[in-house]
Amino acid sequence: VQVLPTPPLQPGNQALFDRAVALLREQQYESAEVLFQELTSSQPELAGPWVNLGHVQLAQGRAEEAQAAFAQALQANPKNCDAHNQMGLMARREGRFSDAEQHYLSCLEANPGYHHARLNLGILYELYMGRLGEALASYHDYQALLARPDDRVNGWVMDLERRVASVAKR
Repeated sequence: VQVLPTPPLQPGNQALFDRAVALLREQQYESAEVLFQELTSSQPELAGPWVNLGHVQLAQGRAEEAQAAFAQALQANPKNCDAHNQMGLMARREGRFSDAEQHYLSCLEANPGYHHARLNLGILYELYMGRLGEALASYHDYQALLARPDDRVNGWVMDLERRVASVAKR
């Protein structure tokens, strides 16, 4: 996929974007949504405002609208890992496991170091697809990307290694 460089923000939009992100972090969703919608209207070719609009809508329990926003983000930038990761999570919740896998893999193809997709791929493989060896590899890759290993995932890895070993003994 040929991806063009990210277009620059129009004058004034950087301050608007920064304010919208601050409102999102402060969980002032209605105000953040107004600003992100303004940004997506003035510069629909930018993925970032669409992704953040999707986060606002998810936080408000509006999954269908969020999914549409993440899809718009991927239209603007097919390699946007945050949008792929969110679409993967949503597909997994809906039981569309191969779609979820494809979103995570698309992200990791664009950015192999995007650890959230690496972790979610492992969870998908282990808990939803029964692909334990691939889950274990994904968890190991996830841990290798972190500055300090995730203790919770260390526990999962130990349990999964035992399960894989017991299957191999049969």
